[in-house]
Amino acid sequence: EHHAFWWNSPRLADLPWLRTFDSAPVPTVVARNFGAAWPTVLNGLGADLSPAIHAFGERFPSLAGWYTTQIARPPRTFIHGDLRLDQLFFGVEPGDPDVTALDWQVSAVGRGAYDVAYFLSQSLATDTRRSCEPDLLARYLDRLATHGIDYPATEFARDYRLTTAWCFTYPVLAAGLVDLANERQLHLIRTMLSGAVAAIDDHDALALHPD
Repeated sequence: EHHAFWWNSPRLADLPWLRTFDSAPVPTVVARNFGAAWPTVLNGLGADLSPAIHAFGERFPSLAGWYTTQIARPPRTFIHGDLRLDQLFFGVEPGDPDVTALDWQVSAVGRGAYDVAYFLSQSLATDTRRSCEPDLLARYLDRLATHGIDYPATEFARDYRLTTAWCFTYPVLAAGLVDLANERQLHLIRTMLSGAVAAIDDHDALALHPD
């Protein structure tokens, strides 16, 4: 419903603080921070990663600009940008909103698949995601269609795969900010990484690249 409300809306232009994913300095900052965090991931969790993911991590800083350009293509909507399960609170009493989303500090304008792909790949256990993913993706497109929005399934699938690969940045950047000697933090990062990598593999997301 949120995506539909803002879909390709001229009202987005009235929010100058809400910028596209490829606006400077986002690609440069992400690339730099990823490059700084990647050695920490390799030192702490490298044994958990496949050769293909190792290669992707090494190359990722050079791809950041391409990914953000792809994600920022029109048609665009208002993207939360960090839509995780622990950002959502669900109503339990009469009169409560059905759902309230917190932490909009990395919001942006971009492709609608972004929030969907990030949420499903890193908020759901892999087995859970696999069991309900096709139905949830179809439901998302159906809900947009009720608002007269045609997000072609082939475009949506490509955007979903792109975002799944891009969102590998979240656990990598998080790993660069925490002490991986702390067992609780190590478990959190490992869970985020494993979910991201499983989704990347399931959707052959690394097959999408500029060359």
